[in-house]
Amino acid sequence: MYYSEMSKKRDHEWLKARTMHIKGIPEEDRAGNGLKTLLETFLKQNGSGSILAMQIVPPFHKIFNIEVQMRDLRDLNMLIITSDGNTNCFVPSKYKDYNYIES
Repeated sequence: MYYSEMSKKRDHEWLKARTMHIKGIPEEDRAGNGLKTLLETFLKQNGSGSILAMQIVPPFHKIFNIEVQMRDLRDLNMLIITSDGNTNCFVPSKYKDYNYIES
């Protein structure tokens, strides 16, 4: 039992020493194929190593912020545009300007 615990720790340390964390891959390369090709080319030129696995993690905080902004714009749009012509909307005119809202 002692041997297996040591092996797990050694394997974990070995993997940590050989793991790369890369931030900011281009949006066009969401699957990571371009990054994988670039890394494989680099490893071939240096004569050692290979890629065992890649995991792409999307920027969830940015996605969440965009969803909140979209919800706010939808709610504001529902306040401004009404299907009934007799309804008055008392929203300041600057909020009716879509260019102002998007900026």
